[in-house]
Order: sequence, then C-alpha cells, then structure tokens
Amino acid sequence: MALERRNPLPPGLYWVDVHGDDKIHAFNKWVKQDSIRVRKVRATEDPTGQWPSGNWYLFEVLAPTQWDGPGLPTIAENLDLEAEDTVQRPAPEEPLEWSLPSPGKALAVAGGVALAAGIGYVLLTRRR
Repeated sequence: MALERRNPLPPGLYWVDVHGDDKIHAFNKWVKQDSIRVRKVRATEDPTGQWPSGNWYLFEVLAPTQWDGPGLPTIAENLDLEAEDTVQRPAPEEPLEWSLPSPGKALAVAGGVALAAGIGYVLLTRRR
C-alpha cells in the first residue's frame, strides 16, 4: 500500500489511523466536507500502550480535496479493507527451548571453571 503525497488529494479511496482526542476531533471536522465520504470507522487500541487509542478510517474522496493531516493517507485497494488488514505485526517469536546439558558436559564445564580459577589463584599467590 502506498502513501498519497499529492495535495489536494485526488479522488480515490484512502485509509488513515488517527490517534489522540484533538487529532480525532480535527479529522472528524475535516471529513464533514461534501467531497468526503467515510466508509468505515474502527476504534483502535495499542496493546503495548505506546500510542493513545484512536480511530482507523476508510474514506473516499469524491473530488480533489485539500489534505490537512494527520500524516499522509494510504491509498486503499477496495471497500473490503478492514483495520486489521492494515496493521503490521512482527512475526510470532519462536518458543525458547530449554535443555539441560548432559551430566558429563556439566562436569566438564564446572571442572574447566574450577581449573581456571585454581590456575589464577596459583599465579596470583606466586607473585607475592
């Protein structure tokens, strides 16, 4: 999906996320123009809490219309588009696999640490 950078907006179908009460209020005023038709509105919330709650709008521009923001609108493919279709989510993380080393490996690691500590002790005490 591509952002529409032309201003005024040419006729077409667009979507935009609007966050924050003041921006939502301003956007709701903007869409009351005769050249705009709101096709869908969905309330959105950020589960991470990084963004304030907001609204997702799918709207149609019927005639060239001055864009006042916020941000830039995204060109929509069709009226079937839903807010969930426009959200980018990271791929699910693979679960961590925990395994304990075999007793032989655990003893070898512990022995190596003890040996290194012992050599360090001998070297330090010999220098005194």
